[in-house]
Amino acid sequence: MATFLRAFGRFFTKHPLAGNGLVYGTLYVGAEFSQQTITRKFLSDPPQDIDRPTLARYAVMGTFIYSPILYNWYKWLDKTFPGTAKRIIVKKLLLD
Repeated sequence: MATFLRAFGRFFTKHPLAGNGLVYGTLYVGAEFSQQTITRKFLSDPPQDIDRPTLARYAVMGTFIYSPILYNWYKWLDKTFPGTAKRIIVKKLLLD
């Protein structure tokens, strides 16, 4: 298990954009899947099937579109406003 975690950490260090895409895409699809599960399976009568084409669109958008945009945005923010002082953090938050 420790070897797997080290390899996982090396992947994220060596390929931060790809790692960010995998994490963000997974979270994006997971959020849509959980929302569909609640609204389609529990709150609708009769229960409906999960909308798989929508999940596929969320996977593509989260992994390949939003993730690189956000990755580069935060990279620019950190380069333009370096540091962790309260004043810098507030600037970053307001811009974000």
